[in-house]
Amino acid sequence: MADYRPLVLSGTTAKSVITELPTSSILIADGVRLGASALSISGHLELTGGLSGTPSVSSTAINSPAFTGGTFTGTSVSSTTVSSTAYTGGSFTGASVSSTTVSSTEYTGGSFTGASVSATAVSGLTFNGMPYPAPFAYIQLTADDAASSDEKHIGYSNTPTSVVSDATDISWDDSAKNFVIHKAGTYEVIAIVIFEGGSTLVEMHVNKEGSPVNTANPRAHTTVDPVERTISAIFTAAATDVVDVTYEATSAQTTSAQIGTTVTIKRVK
Repeated sequence: MADYRPLVLSGTTAKSVITELPTSSILIADGVRLGASALSISGHLELTGGLSGTPSVSSTAINSPAFTGGTFTGTSVSSTTVSSTAYTGGSFTGASVSSTTVSSTEYTGGSFTGASVSATAVSGLTFNGMPYPAPFAYIQLTADDAASSDEKHIGYSNTPTSVVSDATDISWDDSAKNFVIHKAGTYEVIAIVIFEGGSTLVEMHVNKEGSPVNTANPRAHTTVDPVERTISAIFTAAATDVVDVTYEATSAQTTSAQIGTTVTIKRVK
């Protein structure tokens, strides 16, 4: 470390006026309580215990290799930048907790609590155990399926266009014509199918592991086709479950999914 004379504050006595502060380093330990008077700190700031102050705790920048334990408590807790290699434990509590940027290589434990918590940018891998952005996958037919009277997967006879947000969450298996779930959760499927052919009802299924989670029987008829029909479902799925949408003519007539048919799956919880 550089040569300097650090200022060490300890104990719980309020320090309302502090003068001749060194600008190179300040060490605050053992639950120091700062009084209402302003405290301006530049340079290295290391916090190893609680820090509280009223009516506010604020700074243009609070930077530290590590902030461990302790709390920031006041009418307002604000900063242009709050950053740290690691933040462990403790909490930010007040009528408002705000910052232009709150960033950390790792945030463990603790909480941000207040009437409002706001930031210009907030990024993270998960919120309440849910990935952000929410995982989704999508297919779209760019060619017509071959007409059939048997039960068929949408896209069974061609190669749909597919869009996948993250293959570690949901992937599209074009050989099996189904979506593969890689993370357990609650999912929603919406299929918008354009049918051509038929003379009676078409049976549609949203399937999980080969069993229907929703079934619909819309009508399709050659006198009015092509027609658009929709089926949707919300259900829980485990990792490795497969999900697909199928259709089947319920008479000797044949039917097929047409160009523009789409299926979307997304995790909602």
